[in-house]
Amino acid sequence: MCEMIQPLISVLMGTYRTSISFLEEAVNSILHQTYHNIEFVIVNDGSDDEKEIAYLEHISLADRRVKVITNEQNMGLTKSLNVGLKQCHGKYIARMDADDIAMSDRLERQLQYMEAHPEVALVGSEIIVFGEDIEECDRSKRYDRMMDPEIYRIRSLIQNAGPPHPTFFLRSDFLKKNQIAYREDILKAQDYGLIADVLKADGRIYKIKEPLLRYRMHAGQISTTSEIMQIVYQSKVSYDYIRFLFPELRKEEISAITVLGNRVPLELMISTIEHDSQLEDVCRDFKESRDDLQEPQIYIGAIQKLLRLNKQRRFFKQTVLRREICAEYWERDLREIVQERKHWCVRPFVIMAYFDSRRVRREKKKLW
Repeated sequence: MCEMIQPLISVLMGTYRTSISFLEEAVNSILHQTYHNIEFVIVNDGSDDEKEIAYLEHISLADRRVKVITNEQNMGLTKSLNVGLKQCHGKYIARMDADDIAMSDRLERQLQYMEAHPEVALVGSEIIVFGEDIEECDRSKRYDRMMDPEIYRIRSLIQNAGPPHPTFFLRSDFLKKNQIAYREDILKAQDYGLIADVLKADGRIYKIKEPLLRYRMHAGQISTTSEIMQIVYQSKVSYDYIRFLFPELRKEEISAITVLGNRVPLELMISTIEHDSQLEDVCRDFKESRDDLQEPQIYIGAIQKLLRLNKQRRFFKQTVLRREICAEYWERDLREIVQERKHWCVRPFVIMAYFDSRRVRREKKKLW
């Protein structure tokens, strides 16, 4: 690329008590990219680790492209990312995590894609998962149903369909035009909140089917409690997204559709909400819908109403929407049987859901 027309890329990363060896690998993978016109915005989220502080000071003095922002106190990832976003001046914003490793041509590849596809607001990529005592896994080798744009849009209604957060590469003008930042009421699943807001603004999202980042898994990364909270926050994002598209749905109907894709038992989800004041305030609608969500008819009625509304408005391809949502209903039915509760099969609706589920399962088993 000609130096005169190289757009600036802002790389945004947060860190808090990160292992220095991990942090050094992450930072070096960005500073030694094949694409050089970057600003590297690193938010130290109030860490008191002297080695971490010293290292951040060192790299900011050694490389003028590095800008370190230090929060006076620990604010959490969501707020820290928004602090960093305000300091990003690039045409594009690339996310990075402090314990991952970017491939040397990551930024160049994503820039080339975005320059060639001005209609795309966010592009991510596949990843290679690695870590101590785990087998390295190149996820680009797997069949990915989310590469189908329509399936991706529909799955994003009820789950975080990706791409992985540290691979995000965003168009700054799109974020500014639509006043999009990280939702500060979403303390986990921040990436899903951002994806939903991009989709609400009719932004297109794409994932490069090649690994451009090595994603590190390590002990203590996610506890069981944290994982459940992650799912609860994902459910909140899903709830708000469905309500945005289909405001005619009642709160218990939205809740029913939202929890279809959850693999966490409903009672555990509600219990987690009740034992966390922030969650209880954010996810009150789920708690108030608890009794309704015990009965299969609320799910069936909600799905049928959703399909009628979509048929009128044509947000999604009707056949694909029906297949994906009904398949999730069937999977929930099976989970209820395993948990020795009453059988949720209600004909003829469930017969259709069964065949939809079989088709989805066959697609999931495909090899890339």
